[in-house]
Amino acid sequence: MKTIKIIYNPSAGQQVQQEKIFVIAQRLLESIECRISLFATKKKCDAYEETKKACTDHYDLLIACGGDGTVNEVVNGMMDSGHPIPLAILAAGSVNDFSEHLKLPTDITKFLDMILEHKTQKVDVGKMNETYFINIVGGGAFTNIAHEVPSDTKTILGRFAYYLQGAFELPYQIDRSFPLLVTVNDQEPFAVDAFVFLVSNSPSVGGFKSMVAQADVSDGSLDLLIIKKSSKKDLLETFSKIITGQPSKSGTMMYYKVSSLTIESQGSEIELDIDGERGQHTPAVISVLPGAIELLIP
Repeated sequence: MKTIKIIYNPSAGQQVQQEKIFVIAQRLLESIECRISLFATKKKCDAYEETKKACTDHYDLLIACGGDGTVNEVVNGMMDSGHPIPLAILAAGSVNDFSEHLKLPTDITKFLDMILEHKTQKVDVGKMNETYFINIVGGGAFTNIAHEVPSDTKTILGRFAYYLQGAFELPYQIDRSFPLLVTVNDQEPFAVDAFVFLVSNSPSVGGFKSMVAQADVSDGSLDLLIIKKSSKKDLLETFSKIITGQPSKSGTMMYYKVSSLTIESQGSEIELDIDGERGQHTPAVISVLPGAIELLIP
């Protein structure tokens, strides 16, 4: 008999998505011989602890329903368990960059078909210090936006809430700079005065589908994008190209494929965003674990 653990966050942005999980569970019971255990998170780390337990108990499948924070906890629980199990994601957050890039279904019938067909893809996982991430580590200007937008606004407007907040903060953020010392793939470190920096596993960041266009979730590497501190004109031109999905060839951007990376601040510590959640601070020692998680895909 197939055993399935469902972990869902009742507080995630899209309540209609959470309600779908009960319909999916019922249809699974009607479609295959299985035993389903549902777990609703109530506080931070609940998804992490329940995931570790599910992996230790050798469930056949884990379904995670929630936003980026819930998925991040699930990924950390899987990796810390030492023996991750196949994972299906039903995105219920405001942006869901990783899920949308892979076109993971949110429709009940399509999601159920994905579960029954059980087609999987090995996806890479990033590690920053002692914390894992599946999509993004970022620091510098605008990386606070996800934490400044009220939950009810995100629920109503989705990713557009971030765009509006970004437009509101632009006059206050445009002059910021973050002096860094960066070491890529154990090469000689270099200094750069950054405006913002991103270490990404997928092309999609903050709702921009081609923010890091060359990124691939299964290529065994992460992608470092640094936008250097520049004139207001150059920065606005760079972000205009990013917003419209055009690759920028300007001197404001630095790009590297990385398997290992160290980012140190040459000023005060910089707070880092990890998969849309407030995380740790610099210095950050980052590496990639190729194909670490088996993910169900359509």
